[in-house]
Amino acid sequence: MVRYDGRGIGLSDRWDGDFSEETRQMDLHAVLTSMNAKPAILLGISEGGWTSAMYAAEHPERVERLVFYGAYSRGSKARPGYDAEENEALITLIRKGWGRDTPAFRQLFTSNFFTPDADPKLIAHFNELQRAAADPETAARYWRSINDREDGREIFSAVKVPSLVVHCQDDLAVSADEGRLLASTIPDARLVLLPSGTHYFPTDREVVNKVVSAIKRFVDG
Repeated sequence: MVRYDGRGIGLSDRWDGDFSEETRQMDLHAVLTSMNAKPAILLGISEGGWTSAMYAAEHPERVERLVFYGAYSRGSKARPGYDAEENEALITLIRKGWGRDTPAFRQLFTSNFFTPDADPKLIAHFNELQRAAADPETAARYWRSINDREDGREIFSAVKVPSLVVHCQDDLAVSADEGRLLASTIPDARLVLLPSGTHYFPTDREVVNKVVSAIKRFVDG
């Protein structure tokens, strides 16, 4: 299994360019090429699902299967209730407060990823992880690139590889309706809904086991 950080984020070199769909595709293609890999099973988490779907649609010979977790086919701008002013305000807030010692600014984003009853230590860890993963300017540009996405269903409908969509029923960041829509967009995709409200992988052991079992059954065919 290989996990990588996209350019400018996490352990990857810092990047002052754009975070376009093209650069995301280049990064994924470079990783797969460097591995000289046979057709891969791609796991796209949250906005990474978009990158995985685009790659599978354009390079079906390089992808064996797709697994989506907390992902979406309809970008922020195409969803009901999108507020451009609110998005610009959040971008300004990221630039001003992302790198500060106080986690209050980053907590605005963390609160969308975990349920209110989540372990405070986990919340604190994620707040610090966000700060370590990107400087304020990079985080702002990255956020803008994600929220500039429109409706991608035409791309997702072109995916021809077996696909599994896993989504939490009470996801606060990307609603379960978006997961259902994604699953209905990709031909013959399977949908698994989890009894959880977290956006990233859940910490509840029972739910974790359901995620692992669903993915294992799918991968094993």
